Amino acid sequence: MSLNFSGKPVLFAFLVLVCCQIRYSNAIEVTSEQKLPDNVLSNINAHLSVFPAPEKCVLSNRYRKKVYAAITSALQSKSYYLAQIQDLQPASEQDCGRWRLTLELGPALKVRHIELNSQQVQQQTAILTDILARFPFKSGDRFDHKRYEQWKSEVTSTALLKGFFDFAFEKHEVIVDSNFIEADIRLQLHMGTRYRFGDLVTIANQNDAALIAGLNPIIKGEEYDALKLNLFSQQLKRSGYFESVFVRPLVPQSEDFQVPLEVVYEFKPLHEFNVGGGISSDTGPRVRFGWQRSRLNSAGHSIETELFASMVEQSLEANYRIPLQDPAKNFVSLQLGLKHTDDNDTQSNTLSVAAKRHWLEPDSGWQRVAQLRYDRETFRQADADEITTALLLPGYTWSRFRNKGELDPYWGDRQILSVEGASKALASDLDLVRVVAQTRWLRTYQQHRFFWRMELGALSTNNFDEVPSSLRFFAGGDQSVRGFGYQSLAPLDAEGQLLGGRYLYTSTLEYTFDVLPEWRLALFADAGNAGMSWFDNVATGVGAGVHWVTPVGPLRVYIARGNNEQESTWRLHFSLGPAL
Repeated sequence: MSLNFSGKPVLFAFLVLVCCQIRYSNAIEVTSEQKLPDNVLSNINAHLSVFPAPEKCVLSNRYRKKVYAAITSALQSKSYYLAQIQDLQPASEQDCGRWRLTLELGPALKVRHIELNSQQVQQQTAILTDILARFPFKSGDRFDHKRYEQWKSEVTSTALLKGFFDFAFEKHEVIVDSNFIEADIRLQLHMGTRYRFGDLVTIANQNDAALIAGLNPIIKGEEYDALKLNLFSQQLKRSGYFESVFVRPLVPQSEDFQVPLEVVYEFKPLHEFNVGGGISSDTGPRVRFGWQRSRLNSAGHSIETELFASMVEQSLEANYRIPLQDPAKNFVSLQLGLKHTDDNDTQSNTLSVAAKRHWLEPDSGWQRVAQLRYDRETFRQADADEITTALLLPGYTWSRFRNKGELDPYWGDRQILSVEGASKALASDLDLVRVVAQTRWLRTYQQHRFFWRMELGALSTNNFDEVPSSLRFFAGGDQSVRGFGYQSLAPLDAEGQLLGGRYLYTSTLEYTFDVLPEWRLALFADAGNAGMSWFDNVATGVGAGVHWVTPVGPLRVYIARGNNEQESTWRLHFSLGPAL
């Protein structure tokens, strides 16, 4: 006699596993003094989890029959077809939920012979080569239903993901001999024809169709691959145009082995408005208003404006964005801005016009920006006369930002390197080169957080007096050297007023410790300054603080002792938002 499972595991086993999702709180559980291999006991208890403990520890004939059937099914799913249940007794008269099981396992079912048309399949396509090579059994191995079904499922999934929509197991048999000792596995795979990508369908109108087609990396007629379909979906989601969007293949509507693709989408509102605000010891209260129109035309152009106001700075900016290929990582932006600054000994009004080219490298997270910016700044620094300087500034910026933890990150880092320059030979009032490098690192080990920051800047020019205030360097404040006011550290003139520096050098080391789920204590040390030479008159700030984690980010409050050659000060600092 032979038993042919046709590749299907015992139906009861699967029904039990499904039912296990709703198990009795007082379900029957068995133990065994025997050493049972390969999680056999846990598998038995998984099958028994749907049986409530019997009253008074008495097994009726009907109940015992069902329990024995479940145990037998569990054993057979682990390939023990000759196992014999010898006894099942309650572990104690007081606990009717725990039972001692005695059984004779017998030999496990072993694989004798395998028939698999792998060579024929590989001649047709190499896609399944690795999976076929990972067939879970060889002759003499113990047969395992779960591994067998998992392998079949992996083969089927891979074939479908690669466009073999007619794939099927023409034969999938596990034939057990009459002694339940050995089994033969017979598998016949039919690949069929690999389908190709067809047309985009059901786009609401021509403008939508043109916009979506511009984001489509798939070429009609190329071989179907679910990874390419996923790339298409990701580009649509990253574009910023859609409230929700996904792409699905319409396999039943395929013709000539070409699969049409349907894009199901809902655009974001045509006009978006946002309002934000905050407060810090650097700038006092601040408010931000923004307006964005994410779609101006079928090419996906967008525009946004932002109005910002604080006690020391007010600005108005407009940004026109032109997508190139993937609009989230490859685009051009045209910017226009006005900014007014009145802080310490600096008064400045700036008109800025810029064209920028953006590249984002998704694998590494690095972003590159090439710019050509025209600045016209009228400024007065300290008691000097008011000066107007016009500069045409080509520049390049590399940056990367990574974090985990969203509004309250526990891991992350930020790197920025920017280089820009101007020349009198290229429509500028003076020659200069300006370089800024910044790095920030946050790492957490259980309750301990470590934050380190460093910023370096250098300015080379033939006429420092005419360098605009916005391009000079200043230090001090919440994000610089605590213990001193916002941008209050820099070289001074004879009257003790700030001039700004050619060089910037600041660093921070901060340690925080979690004392409660939403509260942390902090210790920190800052050092640095802005000077006319490197490391001139280095100021220091040390102190302690507390972080309160709010729904909008951590509120950080510090008391700092600042020291430099001119003074020693105490200062309270506070800010809302992540350290990165």
